[in-house]
Amino acid sequence: MLNSLKNRIKNKVKSILNHIKKDAESDSKYRVLLIGDSICLGYRDIVKDLLGPECAVVFPQENACFASYTYRRLYEWNIQLNLRNNFDLVYWNNGLWDADRIFGDENQTSIEGYSRYLK
Repeated sequence: MLNSLKNRIKNKVKSILNHIKKDAESDSKYRVLLIGDSICLGYRDIVKDLLGPECAVVFPQENACFASYTYRRLYEWNIQLNLRNNFDLVYWNNGLWDADRIFGDENQTSIEGYSRYLK
């Protein structure tokens, strides 16, 4: 079952990358940025292995927690990881913390706020 899931992930990402046209002058590898909460920390190395040598997969070493934290840290990660804002695919996976209602109150991040961070 795990191999089946890994193959589905690999095929889906490669299908997305096949729709991206590479410049002849650009690096021959697809550049993939993974950003996410603690769940992403658990699968990022698997994704890197699955995509293989034709993809340069990079990610920050820390938990990106929630949308406003991720948005705030993008500038520092850009410098630390030498990202140069140059990616073929950005996979942003956080939102569980944003939707959390810890004390029965409202979501930590409104839908409108979350949408702004993604733009």
